[in-house]
Amino acid sequence: MFAGLAPLAIVACGGRGNDAAPSPSGEDLAIREITGLAGLAVNAYASSGPGALHDYLAPEIARRCSAEALARALDSRPNPGGFIRLEDVRIERHVVTASVIHGLDGEEQAVEWQFVSVSLTASKDDVSWRIGNVPGLERCAP
Repeated sequence: MFAGLAPLAIVACGGRGNDAAPSPSGEDLAIREITGLAGLAVNAYASSGPGALHDYLAPEIARRCSAEALARALDSRPNPGGFIRLEDVRIERHVVTASVIHGLDGEEQAVEWQFVSVSLTASKDDVSWRIGNVPGLERCAP
């Protein structure tokens, strides 16, 4: 009874035929990854406070700025209500600057964040995106 539906499911999922979506370009993939990172980071910040951003920082920043120091550095900034989207994405080699749009008191607020690509292993092909800068991070001291 359901065997007749299997070919439809395969075609609908892009398993056969030439209708499969093209692979994303390097820039498109980077924007998707950064959007995911920004969403996770903003929502962690919204639910647990600014120290929660520590898990998403570039390793060299995380080493010099503890979660507690990060929380103190960003303490004067209002906690976001949750991630909405990215806008004005600018890519310059291994650095991406974007406006992170998040909720704040029922309104949308844009805050410029910087993201950097980092190698998490010895392989140059194994790169990941991390937060390189957010407003207030300059006040972070160990």
